[in-house]
Amino acid sequence: METSQQLEPCSLTESFCEKVSSHLKYVAGKRLHTLVRPHLDSIDVTQMVWKSFLQHDQTRFTDWNRKRLRGYLEQVLDNKLKEIHRRYLSYQIRNVRRNEKETEEILENHTVPEEPPQHHLTDTDNWRRMCAALTHIERRVLLLRIQGRKLNQISDELELHRRSVQKIMLRVRKKFVETSEDK
Repeated sequence: METSQQLEPCSLTESFCEKVSSHLKYVAGKRLHTLVRPHLDSIDVTQMVWKSFLQHDQTRFTDWNRKRLRGYLEQVLDNKLKEIHRRYLSYQIRNVRRNEKETEEILENHTVPEEPPQHHLTDTDNWRRMCAALTHIERRVLLLRIQGRKLNQISDELELHRRSVQKIMLRVRKKFVETSEDK
């Protein structure tokens, strides 16, 4: 009789944990930002929630009912999702700043490519003036294209759709033609 009393609370706890875990996975799947999904999935986030929960002193939760405990775990999930999103944005901002600085340095130091005479730029001032008319993403795509990357490689590196990269290249060409005609 003592063994059945010891096993019964464990099985209830396991079923409760399974139900809560499936609920947390569902909620995490719905709330997880689309840009973060390639790096994390709802199972990873659920595991983070349980890890955070299990690192605390368990004695404070002994008198809690299941509804209160489930609400607490949902709050932990919400905080984890905010933390993940904050870290991702922080990383992205640092990455954009670094890429922007590298792009600026390369474009400033880049010599004008040899082209047919009708499109030949006469000096680096014209090249800089043309590059100044571009947005950051247009400069980034142009730089990668100058380095010899294909559209698929550029779209993978910048996490853009291939068609978006094509449209950006068309805008760059159009701006260069407009800028050279203004000359």
